Amino acid sequence: MHGHLLPHLNVASAGGYNTYQTIMLILGMVIWAALYAMIAYRGLKTHFVQMPLVMACGNIVWEFLWGFIFQTDGHQTGVLIGMGSAFLIDLTIFYSIWRYGPKYMKEDLNLPFLAHNVRWVSILGIAIWAIILVTFQIQGLDNPGGGTSGNVLNTLIAFFWMSQLMHIKDIKKLSVTIGWLKLLADIPVALFLMSVFPDKYFTWSITWISVFVDILFIGVYYGRLKGWIKIDHYFTYVTPPVSKS
Repeated sequence: MHGHLLPHLNVASAGGYNTYQTIMLILGMVIWAALYAMIAYRGLKTHFVQMPLVMACGNIVWEFLWGFIFQTDGHQTGVLIGMGSAFLIDLTIFYSIWRYGPKYMKEDLNLPFLAHNVRWVSILGIAIWAIILVTFQIQGLDNPGGGTSGNVLNTLIAFFWMSQLMHIKDIKKLSVTIGWLKLLADIPVALFLMSVFPDKYFTWSITWISVFVDILFIGVYYGRLKGWIKIDHYFTYVTPPVSKS
């Protein structure tokens, strides 16, 4: 959800931020862009998408709203192009989930219900996230650029990645590099938000929560990879017996 940082480039280019804030802003944006591009690329290459379905729904709604609907107060063309590019990356991720999700959700994540209902759950998820994000903005709860809602989604992604890590049979399907990229993006973003919006406690505190969960993800990943941590899969799917008439 690096798109919420794009409007701040206007302020930075106009000299509105000091050197430290500008560096943190650009660093976070560049790493976030690489992160999402890598998720999209790996989805097409490996047929496994390291983006939980519910968060993919939230991402695509957020990018659409803040890329084409809410950005109506004079944001520059470069910002709109950036937001549009982020939306296209989310579309690529969503396409891979629709195409490959039924297979990897059943075989790798042990989520048979989602595997059989990917498209219906996607449509419902998009509708629910649209209601949440639109009403959140209408009530004036978001920051300019969607910073608060974007970081809520970002933090939820971290928690859902932990869920994937607990469910997946072969952890090599997940990329720890993506986990590292998220951590390295979240830290400068949190520092930027703390410096620019010191009174927006919720916005930057949830980003630090995301940083903590990012570290937890990386630690548990290596723990499972080395055999130090073993996960018992309690959620098993039993095929109902066929009745004989």
